[in-house]
Amino acid sequence: MLNGTDQAISRAYFTGTLSSPNRTVPWLKDNFNYQISGGLEPGEEVTWYLAPNKFSDWGTVKAPKDAVLTVEVKKLDDANGEELYSVNVFGEDDAERLNELLSSYPEFKR
Repeated sequence: MLNGTDQAISRAYFTGTLSSPNRTVPWLKDNFNYQISGGLEPGEEVTWYLAPNKFSDWGTVKAPKDAVLTVEVKKLDDANGEELYSVNVFGEDDAERLNELLSSYPEFKR
């Protein structure tokens, strides 16, 4: 993981999808998070080898050897544990961009 923000990150939240090629339904799709020991400073890059909790769905899923894990970052906490980034937040920049698009495409205004 590369910290492309301008702040240290203390925890990262993910959605993982375990699926196989040529299979429509994934073996498992679930959320998980990782407390970053010592944090991740701006521009710092790390590789993690995470083991699933054997008591969670991640630890009990029976996927074949061709299964691939795809991970999406959903939220990041800063050094103080405060939300730094989230895909669930519609902020001022998002609102401004939406207004620009709606003015360019008035047929989509409600």
